[in-house]
Amino acid sequence: MNSVASEDQISKPEDWYLLDVAACLAALEGDPGGLQADTAAERLERTGQNVLETESPPSPWGRFFRQFNNVLLYVLLGSAALTAGLGQWVDSAVIVSVVVINALVGFIQEGRAEQAIAALQSMLRLRTLVLRDGRLVEADAAELVPGDVIVLQAGDRVPADARLVEVKHLQLDQSILTGESTPAVKLSETLSGVMPLPERSNIVYAGTLVTRGWGKALVVATGGETELGRISGALRSIHRLTTPLLEKIGAFARRLT
Repeated sequence: MNSVASEDQISKPEDWYLLDVAACLAALEGDPGGLQADTAAERLERTGQNVLETESPPSPWGRFFRQFNNVLLYVLLGSAALTAGLGQWVDSAVIVSVVVINALVGFIQEGRAEQAIAALQSMLRLRTLVLRDGRLVEADAAELVPGDVIVLQAGDRVPADARLVEVKHLQLDQSILTGESTPAVKLSETLSGVMPLPERSNIVYAGTLVTRGWGKALVVATGGETELGRISGALRSIHRLTTPLLEKIGAFARRLT
């Protein structure tokens, strides 16, 4: 069972909580005793590291000056220059103040979005206990692949989405994903029927925190394929909203220019 799974098998989304442990192991070509080291290494080349994709953030100055990339702001800045040339210093100062305040608001909002992405990425930068070659070893979470068997203890941050194989009084704080105010009780039994994420008691998710107990779990998704990875991807894909009013203002600014 330790042979390398095909890329389609590994990356294909599954309702893992509906499958029993044997079916999950078969789908991922895993083994209850963990993957062989060479198998894990070859699989890592196929799936990539268990990290969230990153983009080099612009410098603070670059992010600030990007806020001025707007036709209407060009018109306002031109107006400020004209009023200054005519000696209308109060009018010029008011126009410049409006432009700068608008840029500062955009600068702060983009900075908060970048901080949120960085916080999500840091949740997968950790060490974890994993079964390799039938032995329990500590490894970098970035090296986990689908099919790995990990061991979770109280205080651990879950390194990847995983199907629970064995548990003992296991509870997790998964408020980062579900907003639950109390720890969720986790079980290893197979579930039936369509269930929302908070009710999938036999699945643990990357970034959540073990608050009590012990568990052994089979990794089913890593990196961008995890629920945490989808959130990170959604944050990266945020675009500026263009309301009808902003579109009309933009059209007006172009005609005015």
